[in-house]
Amino acid sequence: MDSFDVGSYKSIYLKSAKELVGRIDLLLKGAVDDVSELHRLFHTIKGESFFMGYSDLGNLCLKAEKELEHKLITSSNLDQTEIEKLGALVDEVKAELDKV
Repeated sequence: MDSFDVGSYKSIYLKSAKELVGRIDLLLKGAVDDVSELHRLFHTIKGESFFMGYSDLGNLCLKAEKELEHKLITSSNLDQTEIEKLGALVDEVKAELDKV
């Protein structure tokens, strides 16, 4: 049985992560009315990042997830400060993706 080579999935991971980050950007720049989708997108990137061994990226997305959890529970929208905070996290995620 051949061993599993995570590195062979790097290009697929990067393509997926960049597409998901692009979707997050669109949601943050528009009227953010779907907190649940934002949470799901960050959750997906987090899982893929940890799987690929990019723990810094995974932890950034985990931080964003935690920021969004209260909004999911209370079914409330993000205010401008929260949008800016998430935007800064997205910028960090992009910077980490550029290092991969």
